[in-house]
Order: sequence, then C-alpha cells, then structure tokens
Amino acid sequence: RVGIGIAVVIVVAVVMNLVGIILDWKIFLVLSLLILASILVYNRRNLTFSLKITKEDAYAGAAVIIAILSLWMYASGAFSYPYLENDDPWTHAVVVSYVAQEKVLADTPTYNFKFLDPYPPGFAVWLGLMHQIEPSISWVLKFYNALFIALGVLFFYFAAKQFIQDRRGALFATFVLASLPSFFTHFIWAHTLSIILFFPALYCLEKIEDDRRWGFAAGLVIAGILLTHPDEGLKILIMLGLYFVVKSIYYRAIQKEVGFALLGGVFVSLLWWATKAQGVLGRHVDKVLTHPKYAEIQAAQGSVWGKIQAYFPYNQGTATRAYTFDDFFIAKPFGMINVHVGWGIVATLLIFAALVYILWKHKEVLKKEHYWIGVAMTWFIFTFLGTNSMTFSLPVGLYAFRFWLLLAIPVALLSWLGVKTLLDANAKFKINAPALLIIGIVVVGVFFTATTAKYAQNA
Repeated sequence: RVGIGIAVVIVVAVVMNLVGIILDWKIFLVLSLLILASILVYNRRNLTFSLKITKEDAYAGAAVIIAILSLWMYASGAFSYPYLENDDPWTHAVVVSYVAQEKVLADTPTYNFKFLDPYPPGFAVWLGLMHQIEPSISWVLKFYNALFIALGVLFFYFAAKQFIQDRRGALFATFVLASLPSFFTHFIWAHTLSIILFFPALYCLEKIEDDRRWGFAAGLVIAGILLTHPDEGLKILIMLGLYFVVKSIYYRAIQKEVGFALLGGVFVSLLWWATKAQGVLGRHVDKVLTHPKYAEIQAAQGSVWGKIQAYFPYNQGTATRAYTFDDFFIAKPFGMINVHVGWGIVATLLIFAALVYILWKHKEVLKKEHYWIGVAMTWFIFTFLGTNSMTFSLPVGLYAFRFWLLLAIPVALLSWLGVKTLLDANAKFKINAPALLIIGIVVVGVFFTATTAKYAQNA
C-alpha cells in the first residue's frame, strides 16, 4: 500500500499541475485522510485486530529488519559529510527547492532546469513536498533518498514472495539484494524512486490472478515509474513487457489483464509525456551529436540506423565502460560514487548454480507454476546485455553503467534458485545436511564476500 501510494502521489501531482492546483503538502494530507476515512467507513463491519504473530509475520518482520539496517547504512553514509556528492544531487536540490517554494512543475525559460520540465517530475514532487515540511534541503535529499532505497528492499520481499510463491526464498533473495554492492549506493538521484517502484508494480501484476481490479493499481504504479525517470522508466517498461510475454508463453494464453495494465500505465503517463517527450529526446540527441565521445555515431547520421544509434549509443554514460569477469566476481570495498559494480564470489557462484538447476531440471522449469524462473532468466539476459553494451560492442545501448541497478534484481531472485540447487544436490547425493545449515553457510558466504564490501562503500 505504501508503494502504491508513493506512485499515486506522483500521478495526482501531475494531474493537479495540469489543472492549475498548487502542489502543497496540506492538500495531499487532506486527500489521503479523506481516502482513509472512506475506506474505514466502507469496511467498518469487517475491521479486525489481532496481536497473534504468525509465521508469515515472522518472515515479514525479518524483511523489515533488513530494510531498517539498509536505511541505517545508507543514511549514516549520506550524513557522514555535510556536502552533496556531485553536480547531480546539487541540481536535484535546486529543482526540489523550486517545487517546494513555487508549488508547480512548470519550468520557465529563465531557469531551464536540467531535472524538471521536460524531465519527468516524480522525484522532485516527493522531495519538494517533504521540503515544505522540513526546511533543510540537504536533510530532505539525504534522508528520503535513503528511505526510498530501504523501502525498496521491503517492497522487494513482498513482490518476490508473491512472484516465486516461497517466503523462505523471498527472504533469502531480499538479503542478497540488500547485500549486492551493485544495488544502489547512497548517491542521490531520481533512479532511486523509479526502480523501487518496480517492486509494487510487479506485486500488483501478480495479484491480478486473485482479483482483476489489481490491474488498476498496477497501471497507476507503472505510470508513476514512467513519470519519475526517462531511461530507467523505459528499461523497467521493457522488463515488465518481457514479464508479460514470458508469462503468456508459460500459460499458453495471452495475459490480457497484464497487457491492459501496462498499456494503462503508459496511457496515464502521457499526461506528462504527450507534450514533453520531444523536449527530452531533443536534449538527449543534442548531447550525442555535440560530444566527441560519439564521433562514430555522428558520422552515421545520414542513415536510419545512425539516427537510432543517436537515441541509444552503446557507450552512453559518464561511467559506462567495458567490464571484465573480475568486475562481477569480486566485490571490491569501494566503487564509483553513483554505481558500485560487483556481486561478490558467493553470489556469482549462486548464479552459476542457478544455471545448472535450469539445465538439470529443464522439464520442471518449463512447468506453468515455475514461470517466474523463465521471467527472471529473461530479465537477467536483458539487463546483463544492457550492462555490457560496451563490453560486447553492441550496436545500441542505454546508459550501460545504470543497468547494474536493475541487473541486481534477477541476480537476487536467481540466487535462491542457486540455493535450491545445493539443497537438491544434498538430497540426491544423500549428504543429509540440514537445509537450515546449508542456507546459513551461504548467508555467511554472501555476507563476507558482498555485504561487507557494500557496507564499506555506503556507511
């Protein structure tokens, strides 16, 4: 509900801006209280309260603890120095101050903000509303960026539990995601909000099987993602499209409700993009056509393919480079400011074990109930190629270094498949080691080869 609400606030803010209503935190507070009151009245006869702790609650509680520890780590690192990291957070600070004070999303020719109008406003909306309450712009940027990442860890647990239908696997995957150095530093940028909303979107799409009305919630969350960041939004839309295709193949039936939710999210996002897309694309292409880094692409401008490459250059991004096996296998204690590469030895070995599982039990993997494996593997291939557009000299790319953030998601999911490989091998070869012992050893291995490196970078 919190994740859906975060996205809905973004959509509502865009609608309010279109009809000329100021973006004031008190208006959002009143709207939220009215919605809460209507829900309580509507469900007044079905309200229950219990202090009984179930096994489900215990697993969710463990996920909450991981999220709280993540918040502590990210916030500690962000507040360990008084300044902001580089020009990106500073530029966000200017935009957030503007939205907080002027209470609008429309840029003026005088300011020509980098991260607002035509740039999607989701990140600026949320931090701008918070800045109306908290006067310190630095505190708002640092704390809420860390809070969004921590909430993303918690959202991932619930999405993974619904996705793979295994709370034990979901909790393990949540631990791995929180531990991977490549899943966020405390760097402040709009990517944070767009990616953490991917998990509520996946949860809503999964819940459509229980109730088709979840499609409306899914559409709003997808719209919120697209209204937060341009290229991360496009990548996530592709990943959700792959989810739709793969699930349809497994079910041998087109998942119409999922398709309608995706189209609905795109349609709602046109409230912004219908008039802003050309401006964003124009800025992007101008950058490519004027920078010596893209001389090869500039020379090919006469062809249709050259124009496509101008939109999607394979070497786009200040931190994009060719990666080696060592970049994945060894999690180093320190990395780049915005993206820290690497998975660590144990997490990488779990991915190899997951591939063994897929080959070993390919008939079982292709069963309808295991479609999540096919989806996760497709996501892995897509994000791995995206990360390595310069490594493999692919014809196109989309900010390869930023793909590390998304690649961490299928890696975390498939890591549980790697653990299942160990558990099945334990049974097949009659080693008879307790399952809890095997999982515990793997957790310790991930901790010392990934978590410690992530902590060193971020705390």
